[in-house]
Amino acid sequence: MGASFAGATLTGLTVEGGDWSYVLLRGQELTGLDLQRARLRQADLSEADLTDADLRGADLTRARLQNATLAGADLRDATLDGVNLAAAGISQARLDLAGAVQLARSLGAVLE
Repeated sequence: MGASFAGATLTGLTVEGGDWSYVLLRGQELTGLDLQRARLRQADLSEADLTDADLRGADLTRARLQNATLAGADLRDATLDGVNLAAAGISQARLDLAGAVQLARSLGAVLE
């Protein structure tokens, strides 16, 4: 919790849940990483490459995703409260209804 991985090489990293809240993963290469059910509250994932990452059931509450790449990532059942999905590249990302609602809010839509 709260660790900084600035400048670290995370190739081959295996994550099995855990509390990664407040962690600094800015600009990290996290392509295809399995982050299912990981707690990433307020984590800084800005500019990180999460292409094809599995984030099902992850808690991303208030995580920072500015300029992050989430192309093909699986965000179903993820908690996305306070996340600005519009600030990330989410081409072909998989979202459930709650994630689609959060994306719409990020884009400024008023949902009624």
